[in-house]
Amino acid sequence: MSAPSLSTAMPNKPRKAASKAAPSKSAQLVAWIEKYRPPRVGPAETDLLKAHLAPVSDEYLRRLLRETKVPMEPLVEGIRQTDFDELERTLLALANIYEGGERIAARKLVLTAKQHAQFTLGRLASTQAALGPEATGLRIRKEEMLLWMTTWLENPPVFRTWISLRKSKLKHPEQPQSN
Repeated sequence: MSAPSLSTAMPNKPRKAASKAAPSKSAQLVAWIEKYRPPRVGPAETDLLKAHLAPVSDEYLRRLLRETKVPMEPLVEGIRQTDFDELERTLLALANIYEGGERIAARKLVLTAKQHAQFTLGRLASTQAALGPEATGLRIRKEEMLLWMTTWLENPPVFRTWISLRKSKLKHPEQPQSN
């Protein structure tokens, strides 16, 4: 078989110059925030951002928004488990949303946060021997956080009173009575 003639061979196409990589989702988000400067990011802005950054999951978008430190409405912010103050603040904010009528959306966020905490607790249990006493402290904190979220899910309107009583009890544990 002979080589193709010059007239029938595919001409070499000039190669495109290396194109710039698309900006990261984080960079796109920062640019969007700088352009539109929303005072708070609520569900409407979240819908616009999902379309602008597609494809992007709710979790990832929430994480990116937290990194920008732009204020978020409770249904966008979700539950913060970084410490007990943040957990309390976000649970109380969602209790207000729940009482305002958006029950399903608020419950869904708390339930998802609870599932994340359970997953973390499971991972801690499997690595506790390797981590030692530090894992025990983390496990105790995460178990307390799970109690808070479980209590919220059982009765959101009562959570505000319950958390006040719970914090009081944790500050002042019962002392054994002396005779």
